[in-house]
Amino acid sequence: MGCLISVVIATYNRGYCIADAIDSVLIAFSGCKAGVEVIVADDCSTDTTEKLVREKYQKHIDGGVLSYCKLSSNKGVTGARNEGIKHAQGKWIVFLDSDDTLIAGVGQRMVKELQTYSDAPVIFFRCVDQNNNKVGTDFGQSSQLVNLKSYLQHGSRGECLVVVKKSLMLEVPFEESLRGYEGLTVARIMKHSGKAAILSSIIARRYIQVGDDRLSTNVGFASRMNLIGKGHWLMAKEFFNDAPIKVVMLYVLKSLAYRVLHFKNKILN
Repeated sequence: MGCLISVVIATYNRGYCIADAIDSVLIAFSGCKAGVEVIVADDCSTDTTEKLVREKYQKHIDGGVLSYCKLSSNKGVTGARNEGIKHAQGKWIVFLDSDDTLIAGVGQRMVKELQTYSDAPVIFFRCVDQNNNKVGTDFGQSSQLVNLKSYLQHGSRGECLVVVKKSLMLEVPFEESLRGYEGLTVARIMKHSGKAAILSSIIARRYIQVGDDRLSTNVGFASRMNLIGKGHWLMAKEFFNDAPIKVVMLYVLKSLAYRVLHFKNKILN
């Protein structure tokens, strides 16, 4: 079988943990008959990331299981992911953070889910945190449809492992100027495809919620408040006709709030 899944791992100065992420993919899909590849998209790291990956995984690189691509300048996670997408051979692209891991043995279950919902543009897989607690709303054991209106109102109901069709990612790439805020692109893809996403009940990812270099921490948010505000504004602007007015206004208010916090933070620092 040809390559079905490309796991894109965007990374920046994560030489201390990138091997755990790569190993988790290899273990998760061990024995899986579906074709799987790993693409490390290095966002111009200045640490030992490249040396480590090339030395430890040379056999996988030679065998075409792993590809390493390094950006010439730092573009943020969205820019790195776009670069990884260009090198991907799979029908589906899995976006795994470089300090997170896949759950051991989950590969075959993921493949089955992707085959079951082959017409979906996006599939969200559930996560647990570093303490093995479920992240987000517990909605039961059955996978659910998530249309655009629901996504704009509720998101993916908690942090998810996002899997998207490569063909759609090529047509609607991540917004690199935001250096994050991937939810905007997911919403764009759903609208572009005209199809609902799938919220899977399968737990596929261990999501680490600690560490100062995570965008989701207080430190990460503080450094990106202006861009987050811009992201909220684009959501309100682009999906004005796709969500209830109260949801649109909430995006506007969040945008203003983040802009104010950004300005206040600049004054204080």
